[in-house]
Amino acid sequence: MRTEDEGEGDGSAICPDCSTSTSHEVLRRTQRGEGDDVLSRCVECGRVHTIEIRPPKAVAVMATLSDGSDSEAGNIEVDEDEVISVGDVFEHADALWEVTRIDGDASQPRDTLGASEIRAMWAREARQGRGEDDADRWREQ
Repeated sequence: MRTEDEGEGDGSAICPDCSTSTSHEVLRRTQRGEGDDVLSRCVECGRVHTIEIRPPKAVAVMATLSDGSDSEAGNIEVDEDEVISVGDVFEHADALWEVTRIDGDASQPRDTLGASEIRAMWAREARQGRGEDDADRWREQ
């Protein structure tokens, strides 16, 4: 366990008393496992409470990746809170891939789904000039 300096920045969070997202003053940050417990004070009502910040869990998404006539099926690890849409570009195995289809329950195609709701996903190798603008968002994760 490690405690960092007090008063480290400000942010917004849901206040239990105000029941809305309000500005909070950080009083103390304590590392807990892979996340942090942040003791904070709501600037609206003064309530002091602990906010638990934890990284999202990973889920496996079954994906078929196609590069021309070659296709390969396998699982891709994605944060469970990630939202994936047709047209998104992601990096996997040193290549960029563009999502062409995602299916939810009952193999119904959808335009957008949360990663934990995806039953299957298809992607093709992204070629220059096609979908590269979204690639930076995926690389940062």
